[in-house]
Amino acid sequence: MDSALRCTICSKTFTQKSSLVRHSKRCSPGPAPSLRQKSCRACTASKTKCDLQRPRCARCEQRDTLCEYVVPMTRGTRVDHSREGHKKSHTNEQVAVTLDDMVAAGDFGALALPGVSSSMLRDGDISVDSDFSPFEFGAPPLTSASPLYNILASRQPQTSIWDYPTVTTPLAGMAPMLASFDVQNSYNAAMMTLCTPPEHEFNDHDWLLWSKGHADSTPPLVRHSMETLLRVMKTWPRTLAKGFQTPPFLHNTHTNPKTILQPMINCIAISKLWSNQGEGASEPIRQTILQEMRLIFENYRLLDERSLLSALQALTMYTIMMMYPGYDQRSVSLIDPAIFFCLQKTVSYVAKTGLMLTEERDNERPSWESWIHVTAKRRAVFSLYLLHWSYAVYHGLESFACSQLGFMPAPAPKFLWQETNKAQWEVLYDGWLAQWGDRPYTMHEFAAIQAGASLERRSETWLEDADELGVLFFSIVNATDREDPVHEFGKGIDVLS
Repeated sequence: MDSALRCTICSKTFTQKSSLVRHSKRCSPGPAPSLRQKSCRACTASKTKCDLQRPRCARCEQRDTLCEYVVPMTRGTRVDHSREGHKKSHTNEQVAVTLDDMVAAGDFGALALPGVSSSMLRDGDISVDSDFSPFEFGAPPLTSASPLYNILASRQPQTSIWDYPTVTTPLAGMAPMLASFDVQNSYNAAMMTLCTPPEHEFNDHDWLLWSKGHADSTPPLVRHSMETLLRVMKTWPRTLAKGFQTPPFLHNTHTNPKTILQPMINCIAISKLWSNQGEGASEPIRQTILQEMRLIFENYRLLDERSLLSALQALTMYTIMMMYPGYDQRSVSLIDPAIFFCLQKTVSYVAKTGLMLTEERDNERPSWESWIHVTAKRRAVFSLYLLHWSYAVYHGLESFACSQLGFMPAPAPKFLWQETNKAQWEVLYDGWLAQWGDRPYTMHEFAAIQAGASLERRSETWLEDADELGVLFFSIVNATDREDPVHEFGKGIDVLS
């Protein structure tokens, strides 16, 4: 092997010079992003000094406790490999790092579909170090049978990292909800998350996926729910462009000229172009959207909390517009699977910054500002799940695993989300807390809802206060197949891992 193609830091060898150059950009130590909170969550909570070692600091190592950082390890942060003896599975963690790196800045060659050979697609041998062409999202393929379309689905994933299905068993549709679901058990599980996604899955009471065959075999109720969601969400970009009101996953402060951030400024401008496009303008607008998505995917790890949220909200709108690049088109376009893969990684990264507040866990009133931020973060994640579920049903694919949403509070009530006065919001929040006692409604309680003309009391109480986004989620609860064979199939694509 030519020594010139060997990394001088980690001694890894390569067959192509371009691969070594890309690797060196990641392997070379560089300035880490500036973070307000560098200590792990455990040290921060106990107000003790953290030595910032990854994957576990010395204090968590000594106490044998979970060590989590607000933001995952990024380029320029080195792992202390002397601590690797404590890892559960060295092999799986190596895979996890590789998948993370695939979405790192400057490394989109691994997702640049034109450079993938047919043999790699057939064998699933797709490596971050392969000599792919420069990063560029390809045009959407014509059919779901195209190898290009199934590049991610045809991979051989590690089930502990990505539960991505092969196309031989496409899954779609929301799950049957189990009648025996225990609300208290779900709430206790949520309380153990301490404001972060759970380490385990809710295997006992999961939102399993309905096994889907040919598109013509989709049950009428599932198809109707899919069409309803797509019709509603297709209006969101134009709602944003008109400026009279905001889509339900955006708070009014996110579009206020005094508080709006650059990702949303760009998104509004593109939404106006998209909603007012003339004949033949769809492709230039589509390329503009791709460029904005590319910039976000390259740089989201370097953004602060507020800008990261704004970027995630913009990605939600861009995904909708990519599904309908021509404003007046009636069908849903196929989207390059590399985009959804990048969305998975982005949402997973956002989830690691926290999806619940400590005050929410302890049933206390948080500050108005922090509540708006974390609620908007959850709403963006909820919206992407709804969007991908609809897209998956339409094209006969597998949707994101809804079980991963179970620990989170259900979409917030309309009167809290739309309140513009802080003092009045505090009064309303206290009243809302009193209404729920010590167990606010969580997403996983949707699993207990049964078909029929009425609801059990807790679900009905939540629905009384729900806004548009909550009603959209509620609309697919019973869009399910309730027969036993559903338990034979998978639980969807993990996103919050």
